Amino acid sequence: MSVHPDTLDRQTVYDLLSSASREHLLSCLSALESVPPDDAARRIAARERGTSRAAVSDDAATAARISLEHAHLPRLTQHDVVEYRPPDGAIEPGPNFDDLEPFVAPLDPAIE
Repeated sequence: MSVHPDTLDRQTVYDLLSSASREHLLSCLSALESVPPDDAARRIAARERGTSRAAVSDDAATAARISLEHAHLPRLTQHDVVEYRPPDGAIEPGPNFDDLEPFVAPLDPAIE
């Protein structure tokens, strides 16, 4: 059940964007519209390390996926910012995604 079905208030927007991992996930969704969780985790790990996705270790990608599934995706789905149906469903923009999209940084092509 969503907390804010129609729009997000300013404090919620700030709170959701306070995590670099969530912000990068939203950047990915802004550019790609849909991303598998393993790919999202690898992209986040690459950005955190300032490296390419190919250079990210499996352990780092696994840690990022665990963080996504247990911390970030629940918060974003609670506010209808993303839609995700575990365990292997793609992560996609939700009804409130447009409230955050103007505030996320574009993807860095050097890392992607």
